[in-house]
Amino acid sequence: MKQYDSTNLVIHPGGSEEPGVIVEVRPEAAGWDTIGFQVRRLTAGEQWQVKTAGRELALVVLGGLLDVTSSRGEWREIGGRMNVFAGLPHALYLPPHTGFTAAGVTSCEFAVASAPAGPSFPPRLVTPDQVAVEVRGGGHATRHINKVMPP
Repeated sequence: MKQYDSTNLVIHPGGSEEPGVIVEVRPEAAGWDTIGFQVRRLTAGEQWQVKTAGRELALVVLGGLLDVTSSRGEWREIGGRMNVFAGLPHALYLPPHTGFTAAGVTSCEFAVASAPAGPSFPPRLVTPDQVAVEVRGGGHATRHINKVMPP
């Protein structure tokens, strides 16, 4: 397991050669075994096309509106909040072996989390009213945990 210290604890934005990637954490760079993470930006009308291969994937809209067209369905105008402080998110689960195109309806930012997957589950759109919020701690250590993607 990778050892962390003040020189390698933070992954800085701008390290990706892919256009539209704000920040990217690759499992091998972070010392993780499985999880990959990106934050991406699309302008209105711009598209990002990808195949999930053997990984399941979650798209979490951070701000703006996004259309997703895939080999497993279509979802229009996902999102709607201005930024991460303006309410709970929309998220889309896509199973392994799904080709898809994400297109900015407006300028938007979204997180992409992926992990190797075994069994395939159906795609699922999670809306803000389905996001469970749990309060942990108390006093100065109170925090709200938004359970965006259920097991």
